[in-house]
Amino acid sequence: MKKLIFGIVFILILFPTSQSFSQEYTDTNPTLTVLTNSDLNYIYQDSTGHAVVVGVVENNDPLSFVTNVKIQAYFYDDFNPNPLEVKEGSTILNVIPPFSSSPFIIRSDSPIDIFDASTKISTFETSPYMENSLKISINDVSIEPITNPNDSSYTFSFSGILRNGNSQTSETSVHLAFYDVFDRVIQISTIDIGNMNMNELVPVKLNEEISSSSIGFILFSESDKFYTDFIDVEIPAPQLRTNLAITCGSSEVSIGGNCTSYDISGGHVESATVNLDDNSVIINIHADDDGTLTISPSTSTQKGIFMVLVDGEESNDAEINGNTVIVPFGAETEQIEIIGTFVIPEFGTIAAMILAVAIISIIAISAKSRLSIVPRY
Repeated sequence: MKKLIFGIVFILILFPTSQSFSQEYTDTNPTLTVLTNSDLNYIYQDSTGHAVVVGVVENNDPLSFVTNVKIQAYFYDDFNPNPLEVKEGSTILNVIPPFSSSPFIIRSDSPIDIFDASTKISTFETSPYMENSLKISINDVSIEPITNPNDSSYTFSFSGILRNGNSQTSETSVHLAFYDVFDRVIQISTIDIGNMNMNELVPVKLNEEISSSSIGFILFSESDKFYTDFIDVEIPAPQLRTNLAITCGSSEVSIGGNCTSYDISGGHVESATVNLDDNSVIINIHADDDGTLTISPSTSTQKGIFMVLVDGEESNDAEINGNTVIVPFGAETEQIEIIGTFVIPEFGTIAAMILAVAIISIIAISAKSRLSIVPRY
């Protein structure tokens, strides 16, 4: 009998350990339980010119808590295949519970002009079990009415109550991850609380500017011992204080609600619209003869212009200098489309209807498909 037991133990020792139990991976490994999707990243340049990428890391393991997640961000321009800068960052949550997620935000060390950014997970570790013993309740969520439909940000106010569990804690924070109609996390706000006594109640308040593209946020909290459930909150639609009607001058056209100056020969501009599907501005013209259109869409409406179409065909003669575009066209041309990497929709009646439909659609979709940072239990 002793020989039989010894033989079984010896076989188990020799049996190779599965790689799925390793605590460090790259996100190209098919056995990953922790991953990030670069296609869902939100990329922009901040007011100081630094490149910023916001994304989400998912812990798809049904049992393990993970911590010390490190993400590498690669920032690229549209000329060089090699990254301009590689920066490492961490998730907002120090510990990600099983079947849950955490956003991250990584900012470049120096101001750089970027075209794209990709991310991948470099390392992570398993963490001891944490209790879901923090509870947060919401008192009020509001947005200050806006005075201009072209405002790129709103003043957002939030108030609530955070309740601690049955043990004194430290390093307590409350986070709000704002998302847009494309399910991307586009902004993260953090309220630092610090130490909390057992069963203590702490008021939580936030008042700051948020992107006008935000339609909702995920509310969550973490301390050194506990964490909360994720709460999905819809942001109330802001009310306009002024009339949306915009009257532009004789050599101006409204693009995204901005009166944009232009110069044209051989015809005249009739109207302009924003195409969200292609990140483009479409300018409708009436061309009596061959001519040229010179126009500079506002950077608050469109950025990253890289192509021009004339009646649906790419123009090889168009000149692009930043946001200034010079487009030669032939007689009877009807449409010039300026394509960039980013556009902001017009806030007119039609846009409001589209936004309302988008919000209703998002509410109808399950938490898993709507926003990946909502945990899956």
